[in-house]
This record gives sequence, C-alpha cells and structure tokens, in this order.
Amino acid sequence: MGIMRFVLAMAVVAFHLLAVPKIGPIAVQAFFVLSGFLMTLVMHTSYSYRPSGIGRFWLNRALRLYPIYIVSLVLTLPMAVAFGPGRDHVIDDGLGVPTDLFGWLQNLTLIFVNLDTPRLSPPAWALTTELFYYLLISLGLSATRLRSWIWLAASFAYMLWCLATGRDFYSIYFSVWGGALPFSAGALLWHYRKALSRVLEDQFGARRLTGVLIWFGAGGILATTAGRAAVSVLDLSVAAEAAMLPLTVMPAAALVFGCSRLQLTGVVRRADRVLGDLSYPVYVSHFFFGMVAQSLTGLYAPRHDMLTAETFVIAVTLMIGGCYLLTRLIDEPIQRMRETVRGAAAPDPQAPISQF
Repeated sequence: MGIMRFVLAMAVVAFHLLAVPKIGPIAVQAFFVLSGFLMTLVMHTSYSYRPSGIGRFWLNRALRLYPIYIVSLVLTLPMAVAFGPGRDHVIDDGLGVPTDLFGWLQNLTLIFVNLDTPRLSPPAWALTTELFYYLLISLGLSATRLRSWIWLAASFAYMLWCLATGRDFYSIYFSVWGGALPFSAGALLWHYRKALSRVLEDQFGARRLTGVLIWFGAGGILATTAGRAAVSVLDLSVAAEAAMLPLTVMPAAALVFGCSRLQLTGVVRRADRVLGDLSYPVYVSHFFFGMVAQSLTGLYAPRHDMLTAETFVIAVTLMIGGCYLLTRLIDEPIQRMRETVRGAAAPDPQAPISQF
C-alpha cells in the first residue's frame, strides 16, 4: 500500500504548498482509515494484547514516528526563525517557533493539546489523533468484531450529533474525536476483509474486484473533494461541508481494501516500497522544503498557503531527494531495529481476547 500512502501524502503537500483546494483534509481522512486497518492488523499478527506485546507495539511506533520527525524539526527551525513571524503566513499560518516550554513539549512529543500552538511541522497535529487511536487499539478497542462494531456505531452517532448541532467541517476535522469514524471503519474492515472478499469475488472475480475497489475508492475520494468545493461555490450550509467527512469513509475504506489485495512483483513492488517509505517524511517535512524553495526563488503567490507553480516544482524536487536521503540515512538503519522488535516474540494465538 506504499503507492497509496505516497499519493495521499502528495495530496496533502499540494493542498498546503500549492493551494489545490479541499483535497488535503480528505486525504488525511483516508490516512486515518488506513491506520485503523493497519494497526488492527499488526496487533493481531505481529504483537499481542499482553503487556509485552503492547510494549513492543509502542516501541515500534516510537521508532517509526519520532526519529524522522525530530530531524524534520531540526531542519525546519532555522528556516522558521529566518522567515520570521511576519512571513510565516506565506506558507501556513500554523507554522512558527514555539514561544514557551509547553509549546516546545507539544512540538517534541507530537501531543498537541492546543492547535493555536505554533508548530514547526504544521500537519503534525494529525499525529496526535493517530497516537490517541493507536493507544485505544493497542488496549484492545478493535480486538474483536463486536468491539469494532460498537466503536463504529458510537463514532457514527457522534458524527450525526456534530452534523445535527451545526458543527463546521474544521471543528470536527481538527478534533481528536473526529478521527473515530475513519479509524473504526478501518479496524472493522480488517476483521471482515476475508468475508468481504469471498462475497464480492463471486460477483466480480478476484482480479476485477481489486480494480473495482481501487477505482471506486479513488473516484469517491475525488467526489467528496469536489463536494467540498461545490458547497463553497453554492454557499451551502456548514453541515453540508461537514458531511463530506463521513462520506469520505466508505470510498477510503474501498481504496484501502483494494490496495491491500494487490499482489505486486518486480519493479512495481520495489517502487511501492520506496514510495511508501517516502510518504511519512514527505508528510512531516514538506513545509521545510517549501520554505527552502521559496528562499531560492524569491517567488510566492500573495495568498495564504500558496507557492507559485515554479517554486512548487522546485520544492517537490528538493523534497523527494531530501526525503530519500532521510529514509536511507535514518529510517533504514532504524527499520532493522524495528524488525528486531517486531520479531522479538510471535503473537500468542492463545492470548486471552474475550469474545466481547
């Protein structure tokens, strides 16, 4: 699923640095569905719900998230200082240098309790949501089908309440609770992936089903993105735009399901792995490369969140090269440590997981 992750990360980059409208938050919703699927997968297949398994899960998550992220902060800090508060808004109004100890703690730990806190990596707020649901999943929230159904039902009820009370798109999107529906959908998808395959393959055939799922998922994500744009153009209610969040979940789940069924080989398999490895550093560091490109060209569009096309091309070129170096120099050596942690003990098939 590496190509999928990379495409979603690039959608966020285009949203932030080139102001491609509406796509970024929709891509993040798809990331949340994917994370719910993958974290439930690894808890069942690589770890366990015993204390030792939970501990190994968290050590592995820390090794995956923090080294690249901390390097990204170190790289971004001098650029953010050089740009100064008067120019931070050129790229993103969340970008800035923390002004107090609490702000630094939030930036360093990835636990943002206040989104007004200046962030050296503005999109890192979403990792707070990721960590929150990693915790719940590691403690067994998605361990069984029943728990996953209850989680999904509660999440759907919360979303309906948000829509009924007039919550706007971003107040839901930036809330940690707003991630509950996509995460629970991804978790439930993992539990039913084999049963769904059996039923749907009878209708479409195995090979065709994979393509149908991917095309339906990608088309649905583009449709909800277009839906957000239509809401703005037609000046519809805030609830109409907010509804695009739950409407993204089904196509995102279809895309995850389809990509999980792919059997890649040869060059395509290697490309999938390389691009997948790039997706996380691209996500957390793209503002740094945007600032570097802007400094080199001196060109930026006089609007929030927008570089010129020329500067954007330079930023993406620098970003791909820089992130490849980060993966080779930092992530690959750490990956060997992660594999050791993951393989330290096989998950115990007899580990007690209640039917509830």
